[in-house]
Amino acid sequence: MPDRPGGVDMFIRALAALHSYTVALYVLGHGEGTRTLDMRLTAPESVREETLLAAALSAGRNARIRPSSPDDAQDLPTRILDASAELVTNPSWAPYAAMHLVDADHVQVVGATEGQNDGPDVLRLQWTPECHVLLRRTWAPFTRVEQARASALLRLSAAIAVATGDADAQGWLEPAKGGTVWVRLAHPEDAEAVGAMHRRCSDRTLYLRYLSSGDWREIQMRRLSGGHSGAALVAVGNGGTIIGLGNVFPERPNNNGSAEIAVLVEDSHQGEGVGTALLRRQLIVAEQMGFREVVAWVLSENGAMTRMLQRTGLDWTTTIEGGSSTMRARLSRARSAPPEPA
Repeated sequence: MPDRPGGVDMFIRALAALHSYTVALYVLGHGEGTRTLDMRLTAPESVREETLLAAALSAGRNARIRPSSPDDAQDLPTRILDASAELVTNPSWAPYAAMHLVDADHVQVVGATEGQNDGPDVLRLQWTPECHVLLRRTWAPFTRVEQARASALLRLSAAIAVATGDADAQGWLEPAKGGTVWVRLAHPEDAEAVGAMHRRCSDRTLYLRYLSSGDWREIQMRRLSGGHSGAALVAVGNGGTIIGLGNVFPERPNNNGSAEIAVLVEDSHQGEGVGTALLRRQLIVAEQMGFREVVAWVLSENGAMTRMLQRTGLDWTTTIEGGSSTMRARLSRARSAPPEPA
């Protein structure tokens, strides 16, 4: 419905005119001038579903009405806790728990390089390095709040998997100079922290990463949600601050053979091995996703990135054009020991 004062009141008054009672009402999120509501109500048997739908559409749009179940009488926190309890004994149920949480019509688990990207009626979420969850809903667009809730539920399943013996479910401790750095899959909730990291970077660091002085925000904020095939990884410092970002995405749409890789580390943590830690895990994740080759576009003046790629032990083929280099290498699980942190 329109996000304006009195919008919800108009909705409730329209239903009250039909002698309907509101059992529960939740605001699921805000869009561009709209808000999405989840309501549980009781109505007289004489009131047909079409009449309720017409009342809803008098106050809003994209309405859907369906018969309730006993579980619908629970409030939202209880429903979430029930789903969480189910995950303790069955973490693999997470995609279906996410589907029920956002009232999606369909759920599908696909490979990280397969399936449809985000759209108004499609929500794509990273679950593991190899698998993404696709949720579809035709009756209303997904909201950011719903995206965050579904993503959090998938993270909970990963945390439970860690507790039951899957050490890699929530990320990886990678060697770095003087200790380790935590590398993990990025989440939608990381967008603000990644934006803050970019603002802490110098103009030159951003230029070397993005090969131009253009705006990075549209590219990175769109990909952070996991809404595209591939993966975004973040490096987390000792204080819990995101200090690095790495991408593994298909070089071209519908190309599952070659992955584009890129690394950004904020200035104050360069030279600590953070970039090397990210790069090493990116190559492993690329292999897990089924990519056979990786490609990196590097400005000729970015010697640090060129040297870091060369230390991976991969056999790189370099093509120089203008002021940039295209470096390609075949992936092999028989790679030698990880490179020294740089």
